Amino acid sequence: MLPRLLIYVFAVIFEVAYLGGAPLDKKEMSLKISDCGDKADIMFILDASSSVGSRNFWKVKSFLRYYASSLEIGKDHVHVGAIRFSRMPKIEFGLTDHLDKKSLLAAVDGLEYGRGGTTATDKAIRLARKSAIGYRPGSPSILILITDGQSNRPHLTYEEAEAAKKSGMIFFTVGVGSQVNQEELEKIAMSLEFVFHVSDYSSLDAILSKVARKTCEILKYSKDNPVEYKARCKYVSKSRPSYVYELMQGTSWHDGCKWTCKCIDALRNGISCQERCKKWNVKAADLPSNCKMITIPGRCACKELRFVNTYRLTCASHTQAYTVSTYKTGRSKIHSYVKEIKGAQIAKMIFRFAIIAALLGAAVLHAGPLDKRALLEMEKITKRAGYSVESVESKCGDEADIMFALDASSSVGRRNFEKIKSFVHHFASNFDVSEEHIHVGAIRFSRSPEMEFSLTDHLKKKPLLEAVDKLTYGHGGTTATGAAIKLARESLFNKLAGFRPSAAEILILITDGQSNRPHDTYQETEAAKERGVIFFTVGVGSEVNQEELETIASSLEFVFHVSDYSSLDTILGELAKKTCEVLRYSKDNPVEYKARCKYANKYRSAGMREFMQGATWHDGCKLTCKCNDALRNGISCKERCPQWRIVPGEIPSNCQLITKPGDCGCKEIKCT
Repeated sequence: MLPRLLIYVFAVIFEVAYLGGAPLDKKEMSLKISDCGDKADIMFILDASSSVGSRNFWKVKSFLRYYASSLEIGKDHVHVGAIRFSRMPKIEFGLTDHLDKKSLLAAVDGLEYGRGGTTATDKAIRLARKSAIGYRPGSPSILILITDGQSNRPHLTYEEAEAAKKSGMIFFTVGVGSQVNQEELEKIAMSLEFVFHVSDYSSLDAILSKVARKTCEILKYSKDNPVEYKARCKYVSKSRPSYVYELMQGTSWHDGCKWTCKCIDALRNGISCQERCKKWNVKAADLPSNCKMITIPGRCACKELRFVNTYRLTCASHTQAYTVSTYKTGRSKIHSYVKEIKGAQIAKMIFRFAIIAALLGAAVLHAGPLDKRALLEMEKITKRAGYSVESVESKCGDEADIMFALDASSSVGRRNFEKIKSFVHHFASNFDVSEEHIHVGAIRFSRSPEMEFSLTDHLKKKPLLEAVDKLTYGHGGTTATGAAIKLARESLFNKLAGFRPSAAEILILITDGQSNRPHDTYQETEAAKERGVIFFTVGVGSEVNQEELETIASSLEFVFHVSDYSSLDTILGELAKKTCEVLRYSKDNPVEYKARCKYANKYRSAGMREFMQGATWHDGCKLTCKCNDALRNGISCKERCPQWRIVPGEIPSNCQLITKPGDCGCKEIKCT
């Protein structure tokens, strides 16, 4: 309860600070850059064009102030100057104007935005290069450009940057927002490692330590390696033969869309190049659900693996589940979404969850209860914001018999069994429980199974939910999964117990361990499937046997797993959706629904198995198969383990190629 309360309080603070309230009271940041060189001349070139504005220029000043605070300012140490530019550049203060930290910070605070104008980056660089503003011959000269747009004369900007670099100056570039020209920033900078980008001016602090650290590396290198520091690799562009690059030791650069090169040995002009765009031999179907192959925005259209966060938040008090879903988005999109939904009837609840979602990079929210008016309002708002709202209840088939088999063995315990009951309660709330439509029953099992209530005991939603709430844990025991499935098949799925031939028959097994008699469990499962029962399995914790759950389930898509019982609600929407798909398919395609693909295993001793249309399954560690056409026994199979042809060094830093535990030694790309 306490962590939830803390998150809620933090969300309220975030609401005030981020969405138009008073700015956060920041303390003086001290990066404590130690072990840097004795001397450096650092000149800031600050964009003050019309696109920046006075409010954002104040944030630029704040960034400059914190950065300068981390340096040792003094006559024999670091000197800092500043140029402000829009249509024309202006030296605000030179490198020797303020040789103590107190007067330097006062000068930074005194910077003014001006009147805006165009972005004359070339003139600003020329002024920094040619003006006598205090550069020292034996000191590293560093220029740090901060801009939010493209220069109005790109060709001249490039020429001025190259002239500055040939005179020994080291360029850093910081781009802000979506209107910057990334290629231009990369050309201006001395190295790709010296190019930084943030989504907005409020995010400048996020790169503060990185810029300071890279600056420190330059100062140390110039002090410890004075000869190598002054040496330059000379490189004739292959894409533009008229261009000659001069790059310092260790720097990297792009040559058009074809090559990315690096100066390995400046003294001997040692240069290595590799193709700029990685060659990915990966099928989209083989990628994990939290990774997507995307095209990087820009003219070169390179592809990369991008992490997609699927963290889920649940409002557990809802009586009908609606999901609001989108991929991970930037701050601006979440921000506009929150402001729009703020005036709705359910504003506060959704608003808090949306803020937490933004903080965690969340993709899915469960929200409710929602009346029809609130739902329509949410659909209208979220459609404009690129979200979707879906109701489970309105889209399912007319008839279904859904039986739960609930593990109540000793490993579960009373507290966790209460969480199972809560999960079943919320699941049943999604469906139209009535005599003509959905029937729900429940079996509780440990050493032996017990029928808690049959499919016809509760034919209205209210008494059904009351019956679920009254379920008791029992005395624990072993895990007799096979016996529970046998009871479901013999006692419940028959006409006397309310079985309806025209209804879809579904059994949902929830367990946290392996059955005590796996062979019997398999035989009972196959016998039930032959009667037309569709199996879903939900495994909880690390002690479940994943292979057993996959063998029991009617398809790999019907296998779910959560880390603990508290996480059951995170699969609630997906399980309801998959159940709904089965019900709709049975209604719309009654002939195909009853047909089965018959498959004789090649790599395991399970014998002949039967699968419904669209189902997938594993045949040992060798194959993964799918029933494409149950009427004609159309089956396709492929190798279970994808054959990755990726050099580990080419995988993005947030992804790695790992061996999946307990999955036949298959490898997968995992992103964090």
